[in-house]
Amino acid sequence: MVKTATTAHYYLGCVARQNDRLDDAIRELQQALKANPVYADALAELGQCYLMKRDYEQAGKLLRRALEIAPDHYAANFNLLTLYARAKDEREAAQSARFEEVKKLREEKAQEFLRMIEVRPYSVP
Repeated sequence: MVKTATTAHYYLGCVARQNDRLDDAIRELQQALKANPVYADALAELGQCYLMKRDYEQAGKLLRRALEIAPDHYAANFNLLTLYARAKDEREAAQSARFEEVKKLREEKAQEFLRMIEVRPYSVP
C-alpha cells in the first residue's frame, strides 16, 4: 500500500509540474520522498521543479542526491547539465561529457529492445 501511495504522489507531482503548478508538484514529490527517501525519479523531478523556480542551490542538491543513488539517471543528468549552464558553473563541461555518456548508454539499451530474435523448433540431432 505504501509503495502505491508513493508512486501516486510521484505521478501527481509530475502532472502538476507539467501543468506549471510548481507548489503542488513540490508538495506531492516531497510526500513521495517522505515515504521513500531514495526514490531517484522523485528526487530528479523535484530538482527540476526547483530549477524551474530558479532555486539553483536546492535544485543542485536534489539532482546530485539523485545521481548518488542512480548515476546513470537520464533526467537527473540532463537537469544538472541545464543547471550548470544557467548558472555558468565551471562544472558544465564535465557534466556535458557525462550526459553524452548517459545518452549513449540509453541508446544502446534501446537498440537491445529492437534486436531480432530467431525462434526455431527444437530438433533432436
